[in-house]
Amino acid sequence: MGRLVALLGDPVAFAALYGSAMAFDQPYAPVAFGFVTSITPGPDDMTPMASGANYGVRRTVPHMLGVAIGFVVMAVLAGAGLARAYVEVPARHTALRWVSASYPQLRN
Repeated sequence: MGRLVALLGDPVAFAALYGSAMAFDQPYAPVAFGFVTSITPGPDDMTPMASGANYGVRRTVPHMLGVAIGFVVMAVLAGAGLARAYVEVPARHTALRWVSASYPQLRN
């Protein structure tokens, strides 16, 4: 765990070990994304609100934690350069698009 914290604190070492990371001259995009998505109401904000109104705060806490943790995981993966996996192998991107497009049909 200490090594990971040291790598996250040193972006040059992180980029050297894990490949391309976020460019150092563009730190404003993820900061703006995080700020805007944290203050605007969207489905991730509305569903816990409705759940809290219907079932109470105590039963809604796991849902709220899932939203918060999921956002952090998404931001870390994006910042770590996960998109590189899709750029290097275009078939992964195509497969992800097909799975994403067929998901609503599978639920019905």
